[in-house]
Amino acid sequence: MEILSGLFCSMSVNQNFKFHWRCKKDIISHLCFADDLMIFNKGDVHSIRMIKNVLTKFQDLPGLYPNPNKSDIFLSNPLGADREQIISILGFREGELPMKYLGVPLISSRLKAVDCKGLVDRITAKG
Repeated sequence: MEILSGLFCSMSVNQNFKFHWRCKKDIISHLCFADDLMIFNKGDVHSIRMIKNVLTKFQDLPGLYPNPNKSDIFLSNPLGADREQIISILGFREGELPMKYLGVPLISSRLKAVDCKGLVDRITAKG
């Protein structure tokens, strides 16, 4: 994942890469946790192609690649042809927001106890 992070950092230094508006100030293009990866960008076709190139380079190095059956793309606004083109470039299915990570919804508001119940139940069951 360090190699992949390095590839994403090199990509995001490129001035043609368009950051998601909430990530631009802090120059965040991606987040990694264990074998999970979240990539953020504005949703323009050129930046999506840059992301695809990074994923392809990474696949060529250690032979690891995102599983299209386990990968989703989340789009907030692109409409029409851009939406279809973006999905086609990456080859991932379109997911729905709010998404869940480890069973907990990723939302911008404060989480409630009920939001975390499934995760807490799984952890306590293994205890």
